[in-house]
Amino acid sequence: MRTVLRVLAAAVAMVSVTAGAASATAGAARTWSTPIGVLASSNTGSGHYCSASVVDSPHHDVVLTAAHCVWNTDPTKTAVWFLPNFHNGSADDTYGRWRAVKIIVPPKYLQWRNSHPAPPGQDRTNPYDFAFLVVSGDVQGRTGALTPLTQVDAHSTPTTVAGYNHTSGNLSHCASTADGWKYEGNWYLKVNCPSVSLSGGTSGGPFIETNTNRVIGVMGGYQEGGPTPYTDYSSWFQGDFTAAYAAAERG
Repeated sequence: MRTVLRVLAAAVAMVSVTAGAASATAGAARTWSTPIGVLASSNTGSGHYCSASVVDSPHHDVVLTAAHCVWNTDPTKTAVWFLPNFHNGSADDTYGRWRAVKIIVPPKYLQWRNSHPAPPGQDRTNPYDFAFLVVSGDVQGRTGALTPLTQVDAHSTPTTVAGYNHTSGNLSHCASTADGWKYEGNWYLKVNCPSVSLSGGTSGGPFIETNTNRVIGVMGGYQEGGPTPYTDYSSWFQGDFTAAYAAAERG
């Protein structure tokens, strides 16, 4: 399980509300990791519990994460802040502090969750473990964005997995390869990272096709990212991912 446990509000798959605008500085430099950040219930990042990344959208306001991070969070009752380029344990005003105004979770994620309880001693496995946040403001204009790549036929695909461990104030990442992996009839991405620990807090962090801006997965899926910190999993992006992404793009 790569999520830090916390108290959440009542379950919703899709909800919107007006929220405060972000603060940021124009003209900031960007790197491959600039669109990646943490999710937290405060705009300071204290107690950050998952990772996420900005993805390309017409309104420049869409963030990708794992569904198990936000599936039962109502942003009208519980604040969800996305803090990109979190560094040295603090939010970076250069790239802003962005509050979610809408959360989009695939309906099949909720259906699967209700019908497939986690086996004893395991975290929950779900082949639809991806979700989108729509934030208030032009986050993409500040950070840049990754481009989701669907229908990935991964076989030794060079991949960088990145996320924020909840015990660390800086981004952890691993350069390895992604392969398709089938479990109980559903496909997932699997990446071995024997030298980098990606554990609690890294859920929702992107799997990026190395040396591109294309995101092919997010930490989650099989046992919410995997039972060990050295082998990482993602649900397979598919038609349900495309539909949720389209809904997020519409705002």
